[in-house]
Amino acid sequence: MSTPNITKLSGGMQYQLQIYFAGTQNIKPQLPVSYEALEQKAREVMKPEAFAYIAGGAGAETTMLNNIAAFNKWQIVPRMLGNIATRSMAIELFGTKFSSPVLLGPVGVLSIAHPEAELAVARAAKALGVPLVVSTVSSKTIEEIAIANGDNAHWF
Repeated sequence: MSTPNITKLSGGMQYQLQIYFAGTQNIKPQLPVSYEALEQKAREVMKPEAFAYIAGGAGAETTMLNNIAAFNKWQIVPRMLGNIATRSMAIELFGTKFSSPVLLGPVGVLSIAHPEAELAVARAAKALGVPLVVSTVSSKTIEEIAIANGDNAHWF
């Protein structure tokens, strides 16, 4: 089975279809797609203190666990045979329209996980057109992050 030309699709759709078409040839993705498996992979390859800092929460992690429970109440509800001619995931935030309701939230001290730290995250946010929120304890300066993020929306 040959893979069709998918270069005109969005980056996320291209990635999804690449995984799908590779799966038809029994090729598994390099990284797991389940959150739990991805977290386990991170635990295996990261230094223990870096993993604990990034994956953990303050104190008894009660707020983090409550946030996970609240998020898990949301569900994707399929609506078959509906009119999708004008679908949009766009939102307006602070007077600016964005193509999706996704923002990259701050994680400080990213240099413990990657040498380019927040600069790599800023470049990824810029490439995806996703707004970036920068931590008060970033490894890189606000100015360096702003340069890497370019004209893409970002907040401190």
